[in-house]
Amino acid sequence: MWSLSTIRSVSNIRARSFQREKKKAEFYSYDIRRRDKTKTTISEADFPLMNPTDMLIIGRHLERLRETNLNMGPAYIAVSAFLRDYLCQFGRTDVELYTFYKDTPQPAGKPNNSKEIQDLPFGVVSTPELGFIYHT
Repeated sequence: MWSLSTIRSVSNIRARSFQREKKKAEFYSYDIRRRDKTKTTISEADFPLMNPTDMLIIGRHLERLRETNLNMGPAYIAVSAFLRDYLCQFGRTDVELYTFYKDTPQPAGKPNNSKEIQDLPFGVVSTPELGFIYHT
């Protein structure tokens, strides 16, 4: 589902459901058109496999639709909840990486050639004011 061709439009949103063990589950499918003119149908199950920019485009489209069509509220909530959780997970990843690598010795100076870069220890290489750079 990941594509470098961003979503151009969302043409149709449908509520769908399936039943399993006498429980009904509802989900949404989205007919999208990409900049390269391909048409695809996606569902909520595809969200983790998609480009985050595409998710923002779908969210903005649903936000506009929600103002005129109250039935789009649940679909908008599904997309916005996914985006919120996705961004929180990025924050947790940063904290985990920092916690793991914070005690790694720092190099004395900037490396000047590829041999020096290869000899750097794995872990945090630099700690700028709003983040850190690490070597893997």
